[in-house]
Amino acid sequence: MADAGSGGTERAVPADKHEQSDGRLPHGPLARDDGAHDPCSGNVTASVLLVIGYPLALGVLTRLRPVLAERRVWWFVALEAATASITAGWLLHGRHLPAALNGTALAGFAIAWLVTGQRVGPPARKAC
Repeated sequence: MADAGSGGTERAVPADKHEQSDGRLPHGPLARDDGAHDPCSGNVTASVLLVIGYPLALGVLTRLRPVLAERRVWWFVALEAATASITAGWLLHGRHLPAALNGTALAGFAIAWLVTGQRVGPPARKAC
């Protein structure tokens, strides 16, 4: 007769957190309990990056045309920082598609800045 601590075939606690007590793995769309796609769970730092990044980026995006045309450097730096913050936030959450979209926007804003800078030319000097 085997006692409880001798390594019998039955386990009281599943070895894998996805494994049920009878050794089977759960099935179905609600079977995952690791919180990978749960917006409420996850990294606090990632959430803070998203909460700060989105309002800042949206604030600059509402004025994007004057920012590019008038070469408002600090506004553009804020937009790039906000977009980088959003990209990092999604990466820390493990969400690669939103991170790729925002990373593409980051590069697109930089290209737009360079293109409009070449079109507009250097700022005119004031006459003394």
